[in-house]
This record gives sequence, structure tokens and C-alpha cells, in this order.
Amino acid sequence: MELPALAQVESFLWGPGSNVGPETKVEPRNCVTGPDGSITCDTKVVNPPGDTPAKPQYRPFSY
Repeated sequence: MELPALAQVESFLWGPGSNVGPETKVEPRNCVTGPDGSITCDTKVVNPPGDTPAKPQYRPFSY
């Protein structure tokens, strides 16, 4: 029996004065492909100039 694929789920925690919108990007960094074809990356949250960074939250193995 083959298990279903798992994916990372991402959300943002807003704090006082933080601003996350359509201009906010999550950039993959240092991606590695495993022998089974899975891809793992570090990520960086990038906000446009003038926006206060938000705190990203990840749930790395959600369906």
C-alpha cells in the first residue's frame, strides 16, 4: 500500500502593526531532491519595503 503524498501548510501570525498581503512572498532556498523524488527546501518570508514582517507558522506534514 502506497501512502498519500504529504505537503507543508503555511500560515502567518499577525502581530500588532504587522501587514501581510498579496505582495508578501515565501521564497524557497537550499532545495534538495531526495532519492524518492521528494523535495525539501528552507524558506524565507519576504515582505515589500515598509511592511512589518509577520511570523510564519508551518505544519510540515499535513494532508
